[in-house]
Amino acid sequence: MRPHRTATVAVVIGTYPYKALDESCRVFDELKKTESSLTLHLFGDDSFVPPAIRARIDVVMKGNRPRSEVIAGLRRAKYYISTTSSRIRTTRRVRESLR
Repeated sequence: MRPHRTATVAVVIGTYPYKALDESCRVFDELKKTESSLTLHLFGDDSFVPPAIRARIDVVMKGNRPRSEVIAGLRRAKYYISTTSSRIRTTRRVRESLR
């Protein structure tokens, strides 16, 4: 297996609301304080990404990509950020059970 070059990239996979992208951006901003050239690559449905995040010049919207491209992006990335919110999923389950 060939070694992969690490890029100054942080990756977030998934853009659904329970992924808490605002929290992911806060983590990214903290990382960027020590690594100013860092960029954030978001894999997933662009329509779920808030306009303020989409408009950032340090964010690259990758969209829905084949699994192989996502894996390749992860292998090259220096950071993988995951801030999934269980509260949102629990709230959704409660709402669904009340129907």
